[in-house]
Amino acid sequence: QAELQFSTSNDLLNQAISSGSLWLHGGAVAIIVERNGREEYLSVCHTKEPDRERYLSFAYTFEAEPPFRITSWSPALGLQGKIQMAMGVDIVQQQDEDTAEDSESGRRELMVSYGSEDKTMRLA
Repeated sequence: QAELQFSTSNDLLNQAISSGSLWLHGGAVAIIVERNGREEYLSVCHTKEPDRERYLSFAYTFEAEPPFRITSWSPALGLQGKIQMAMGVDIVQQQDEDTAEDSESGRRELMVSYGSEDKTMRLA
């Protein structure tokens, strides 16, 4: 039988869920990122409004060490469709336009794969 080893919470997330206005649904496998000089995990999840077919997706970060506290929670991501289920996340380093090579100074973009309207896979 599994034994609970760590538990964490976030006041804003708990407030939204406990009010019954959102149900927390699935998400993506987390990736390690550097944020504020520290390694953290980054992931996306989606919520559902009860009694409505409306989903919203959010990015969040959490500590890379136990107890894995949630450290940030984004506003809703601007994904297409009223039914949107974030499924994957990655950070892509953009190439330097002058040299066509990857550059540490190049722009980094968050890429999110998600299902839209229970019909189409999309990448944002």
